[in-house]
Amino acid sequence: MDDLLCLPLYNRYKVPVFLMGILLAFGEEINNYIPYMSQAYVIIGGCLVIAVFISEFVFRARNVLKYYSGINVSWLLLMAYLLPLIAARFMLGEKAEEGQRTLDFFRIIIFMMIGYALFAILKEDVRLQSVLVKGFVLGFFLAIPIGSFKNYDGAMRFLGTYQNPNIFAIDCCVVIFCLFFLISSKRFTKLYTVLLFVACFVLILTGTRGALLGVLIPVFLYFWKNVRVEYKFLLPILAVLLGAIVLIYVKVQDSSLLDRFISGGQKGTSGAADLRLTIWGKYLLNIKRYFWFGMPSSEFDLVYKKSPHNTYLGMFVRYGIFAFILYMRIVIPMLIRAVKYIFDEDETGYSKALACMFLAVNIAGFFTENELYRTTYAIWALFLAKDYYNDKFVIGLEKE
Repeated sequence: MDDLLCLPLYNRYKVPVFLMGILLAFGEEINNYIPYMSQAYVIIGGCLVIAVFISEFVFRARNVLKYYSGINVSWLLLMAYLLPLIAARFMLGEKAEEGQRTLDFFRIIIFMMIGYALFAILKEDVRLQSVLVKGFVLGFFLAIPIGSFKNYDGAMRFLGTYQNPNIFAIDCCVVIFCLFFLISSKRFTKLYTVLLFVACFVLILTGTRGALLGVLIPVFLYFWKNVRVEYKFLLPILAVLLGAIVLIYVKVQDSSLLDRFISGGQKGTSGAADLRLTIWGKYLLNIKRYFWFGMPSSEFDLVYKKSPHNTYLGMFVRYGIFAFILYMRIVIPMLIRAVKYIFDEDETGYSKALACMFLAVNIAGFFTENELYRTTYAIWALFLAKDYYNDKFVIGLEKE
């Protein structure tokens, strides 16, 4: 143990962080090819949680107080609140969703803990942030060849290795802005440009308009503020437009995917704008059912036949007002900082890429439920670690 702790932090964590990046891109369907592969993220992440606890709270208890404030406290309080709430539901016999395992009851807590452990590691060395990004990009493109199409909400949509195309679309948003950063490093630029086109095209194949909007808005904000347009920020727009044109030709026999982008898809599907508003309205009108402590997913049918289809409303509905306030206490300050990064002409390409990534995922969160998935908290870790590391400004944290 002493020998391990004496190693430089980068050497100690670069391999597990790289593996975490790769595994982060694999959905549950990867288990059909490699049994228990999706659980490897939890296993390695659990080891990191233990390592961080020993390193930060045992051997460096005094130093940890330097960043133990603001957003970090809200993150820890949210976990501390959710754990007994979910445990109580489990003990009281909450019914599992179809195909759900016992461990899945606690997945939001598990993913939050792993995300916080990643933050504690990544904040110490910016090189580890790059390692995680490269691992995720590699994992994403390894997963694409074994991904699958499925008729989902009336259209043939690409799911990657997930069971839900909307969740895979979030990974597409993340990898697009990871490639922004890698292109800005000016190494292997042509390779990363090709991969960027592929990622944008795959995003279109998911049929997720919220994620597409999430990509375009941050790029638009960058153009609006920055007069000098660097080509690496023009590429995503060109790639998305070109991908759409190609899609028209290769999918000419099946226009359902294009119809979904243009009109929302078949009437009655969750992609239709009128139904999405109906879903939100039903849950808001039944706020008394879940206001204080939320309601388990097995009771959603008492309100509406579909889940909330909104990350923020989903957090409120599932876990109540206290969890919602803490969640927003984390997200809103980081969103404000993300916009400032995009508008600041002096910021680095890496800072802008992370800011665009965080903004994109949270915009998409208005139309999808991201609060239950691990990618969300890995992005929190990356963005907050960069914010901590930044020598100009740090949200909710004291400079060392």
